[in-house]
Amino acid sequence: MLYYPSRKIVGILGFFDFALSLILIYQYLATHKIVYAVGALTAIGLSVFILVPVFRNQVVEIINDSIIIHAFREKSYLTIDNLTEIRRNKDGSNSYRFSKQGVRFQVTPSGYSDKEKMSYEFIRIFDRRSEGK
Repeated sequence: MLYYPSRKIVGILGFFDFALSLILIYQYLATHKIVYAVGALTAIGLSVFILVPVFRNQVVEIINDSIIIHAFREKSYLTIDNLTEIRRNKDGSNSYRFSKQGVRFQVTPSGYSDKEKMSYEFIRIFDRRSEGK
């Protein structure tokens, strides 16, 4: 089953922030005031930080006892052998960290559509088996 990232407000916020940076760049070019340049650089940095995960579009597919992560049109096949850490967050959600051929991945089921079902699948696949690692 495929799980897509939940980004209801994040994409809108990122594009709004990018538009703000364009306005600040225009204001700097018109007035040459340093405050507009600093504001524009800050807004650009924030919009990049917000929009990169949106453009990365990390989709998770669960098949039997393994997962496939689709990101930037590349597929990475992960199993229990690639699991490096299960992080239990204060809010009760879990984050699963993987490493394969020097590339690190993190999947937090609470950030995806149908998060309850995805959490159940991750617990079924990784939580019980990781106790023996």
